[in-house]
Amino acid sequence: MSQTLRIGAGLCLLPGLLGSPGEAGTGDAASGEATWTDILRADGYPDGGAPDVAGDGAPVEAAVLDGTVQPDAAAQPCKTRITYGSSWIKPAGHTTSYDDVQSKVTWDGSCKVDASGNHYATLSNGWTPYFSGKSCVIALDYSGACSSVPTSCTTRVSYGAAWLPAPNHPAKHDDVSGVLTWDGICHASGSQSWALLTNGWTPYFLGSSACDLAFRHTQCGGLFANPVVNTDCPDPGLLKEGSTYHMVCTPGWAFPLRTSKDLASWTKKGAVFSSQPSWAASHFWAPELHKVGSKFVVYYSAKRSATGVFAVGAGTSTSALGPYTDIGKPLVTAPSPGVIDAHYFK
Repeated sequence: MSQTLRIGAGLCLLPGLLGSPGEAGTGDAASGEATWTDILRADGYPDGGAPDVAGDGAPVEAAVLDGTVQPDAAAQPCKTRITYGSSWIKPAGHTTSYDDVQSKVTWDGSCKVDASGNHYATLSNGWTPYFSGKSCVIALDYSGACSSVPTSCTTRVSYGAAWLPAPNHPAKHDDVSGVLTWDGICHASGSQSWALLTNGWTPYFLGSSACDLAFRHTQCGGLFANPVVNTDCPDPGLLKEGSTYHMVCTPGWAFPLRTSKDLASWTKKGAVFSSQPSWAASHFWAPELHKVGSKFVVYYSAKRSATGVFAVGAGTSTSALGPYTDIGKPLVTAPSPGVIDAHYFK
């Protein structure tokens, strides 16, 4: 196989776009803005299993057949975890990102609007969570002896009153398997507007800014919302080693390290370097972690002490968490303004 170090334009894309636990709950209408960062978890569950609705890190084992929980799970009472999207209008005193209910709670996926322009959903237990803007986003996850619940992740997308249905489409919703989301961008098209869903669908609405969508995610593992890291962490580089994700960020020459199992909750794990690389003076940017052969390599950009021109450096380690030893000189150089933003391809 050939091995190439690509010097690019400094764009990092993290898979999954997963973030930290989102805001949730039920309550009265209030002002607020939708952040449109509601993303489903995708950390996987054991065969026949259900999400970690207990919050203790252990999946709930539940053998399921034809929508009915079998005896090994029937000993546990039915419980519903209701997680609400980031545009949810949070009531005072509600500190969690979800509600746990000791019964089966359902929702038809429809979203209504009140006089103030906020939207709300009506759940089967009578709760009416409110959302700012034009969308209700709710995830329902069941555990225990819940009858007639889905056995796998499904999404219902419901369309608002301005939706322009396709011919022979009487329903105001569509049900799809897996996770379906929307980035919240409403594209104008003359007297109409349209939204782009993650499966490629483009529902149209009457009005230049009339996109109105609601999402019900069932047995998908809840919701997460950005930011992933609340502190300064630009230009992240990501490496998966086994079941652990390792992330490195830009600030300073040390390059902070973090780890995660789900791309949402991150734990600080020290830094790449314990001392500043001798050849570099400033502007330590865009680190990336890669496994090259049997070693782990961090590539990064910095200005050279001798010339002030950007160059690409590298450090190596036998562990993804270091410590890393800088090679002591630039790996790639070029005339002013120099080179930045390295990425390794094999």
